Amino acid sequence: MRIMVGCTITLLTLVILTFLPDSFAVEAPPGNLVRATYFLPNDRQPQAGIDAKLDALIIKVPQSYTEVIRCV
Repeated sequence: MRIMVGCTITLLTLVILTFLPDSFAVEAPPGNLVRATYFLPNDRQPQAGIDAKLDALIIKVPQSYTEVIRCV
């Protein structure tokens, strides 16, 4: 009886692990995947060249994640 219960639990676990992740899969939106936020207090001026810095950061972040994923 214990073997039957163990096999049933194992089978259910395998079925759940096989089909459950696909049910949560979401298609990524086609654009604007990386967004940057620059908080600026009311009493301060924006940094010089912040637009160029943010553009470079937006390009660098996905590349960094890709490198980390390849290393794992």
